Amino acid sequence: MICLPADVTEKIANFLLERGGVTLEKLDQLKVLASEQQSCLIQVLIDNKQITQEGLADEVANLYGLKRVTLFKASDVEDRAYSLISEDFISENHVIPFSLTKNTIKVAISDPTSLSVMGNVKVLSGRQVETFVVTFKEVRDIIKKRSNIQFGSSAVSSNEEAVDDENETSEIIRYVNQIIELAVNEGASDIHIEPFRNDSRLRYRIDGVLVTQSEKLMTGFSASSESSFLHENYAAVTTRVKIMATLDISEKRLPQDGAIVFKAKKSNVDLRISVLPTNNGERVVMRILDKGAISMSIDSLGFDVSDLKKVKDAIDSPQGMVLVTGPTGSGKTTTQYAALQRINREGINILTAEDPVEYNLDGIAQVHIKESIGLTFASALRSFLRQDPEVILVGEIRDKETVDIAIKAALTGHLVLSTLHTNDSASTITRLLNMGVESYLISSSLTLIIAQRLARKICPSCKVLDESVNEEMLHSIGFSLEEATRVKTYKGKGCDKCNGRGNKGRRGIYEVLKITDRIREAILDNASVFDIEKIAEDEGLVTMKECAKGHLQEGEISFEEFHRVMIV
Repeated sequence: MICLPADVTEKIANFLLERGGVTLEKLDQLKVLASEQQSCLIQVLIDNKQITQEGLADEVANLYGLKRVTLFKASDVEDRAYSLISEDFISENHVIPFSLTKNTIKVAISDPTSLSVMGNVKVLSGRQVETFVVTFKEVRDIIKKRSNIQFGSSAVSSNEEAVDDENETSEIIRYVNQIIELAVNEGASDIHIEPFRNDSRLRYRIDGVLVTQSEKLMTGFSASSESSFLHENYAAVTTRVKIMATLDISEKRLPQDGAIVFKAKKSNVDLRISVLPTNNGERVVMRILDKGAISMSIDSLGFDVSDLKKVKDAIDSPQGMVLVTGPTGSGKTTTQYAALQRINREGINILTAEDPVEYNLDGIAQVHIKESIGLTFASALRSFLRQDPEVILVGEIRDKETVDIAIKAALTGHLVLSTLHTNDSASTITRLLNMGVESYLISSSLTLIIAQRLARKICPSCKVLDESVNEEMLHSIGFSLEEATRVKTYKGKGCDKCNGRGNKGRRGIYEVLKITDRIREAILDNASVFDIEKIAEDEGLVTMKECAKGHLQEGEISFEEFHRVMIV
């Protein structure tokens, strides 16, 4: 059925009246008929031979000041033009790219509402757009004839397809590709693209800290004024990212999430995309998923010998609950995956509930939590218990219902791994109590707590003595006066190897609390966090602060980094 916007339909009907193509009486009759048939007036006018499709195309061209063209055969459409735009985009928006030059792409439409996507065609093709009008039948027939022919596309049509930048000539496409490529080369974990009133900003999160990127690092792009290339082309850049992530490019009012598989020079890179509307435009964050996180072993995470034995004993146990705690970005997922890597074998049934599933793990059944449809951590856990598992991983314990089911699983012969957001190991017990869990359930199910942070390591290529740190400063973070006279601290002065940051790579800062008989008794007695910490330290607990002090003494981390991570 052919439909046009009401205002366009009204204008065409008035043209027909003025030219004598239809009488007022007949037009009124056809309007009634359209209402009765729940049809569009334009379709009724065509069905009753008051206007032809060719005549309709002529009127649309006149109304919008566009040129007319005829595309009677599929051969009238150049393959290289049609293949430049994805078939999904063509079908959804009823546009026909039919001719291509170095700087221009010619596009045919039948419905004037398609004019709203010409800006997207410009971004997709990297060329200026010339718009022409054809009949609805021509658009329909050409799309139908072409639907069985496979062409290449500059847009990603599914989250599993890699984005191939070899043949992409658009400046915007090259710019976005270079943003991602540079971030991967820099070892960034996140890319932030942010709009402001008078400028825009590009930042990479490198070793846990956001670093503003200068466009001087980008090659081949220049702005026409004092503002940045990103600011001048911000809408086009965000549109390109949304196209790559197969998001709705016309939706600018609501947050959207998606994913990209980007073909970098060395390998394919998975990215998770978040688009957030702000008062200055859409803010984009791209999380770069490091596939190395799923191949790390427990031995390579940086635990000391004593803590490593505690961790291995806990995850090798057939039952119990192991909790990993720390703020966002502290490496909890990497620790959990390393634990799964150790115990994943053919004779073990492992199920995970994650929000979202960031990495695909071979031999493990992973469930992507979707609370919008009722698939919560709690509901997934209930189903897991009917799936005959040995090991269950819960991405995060968020509520009483989830922790109750997790504890039930740990008490009935399952190993349960999960995370919480707490500052240290002992306060995790208090958090569980505050969530309403009975102390006897905590003491009988919990086997180990790993609290952790990630600290930036000093770049070994530019490591120098930090003479700004004095004995008083060292004493303030827990060194004795005698120790403070002997401790030497270092920093990175910045070099080419670390891009002037002074830091390169990160290491874990850990605190491993084994739930011993004495600690179980303390939990049952509702002991304070201080009392539990005291018992644990008597039994050999190395706190995160002591762990970080050790790495400071060894010259691995700077005094400034110690303060940043430990929030002294």
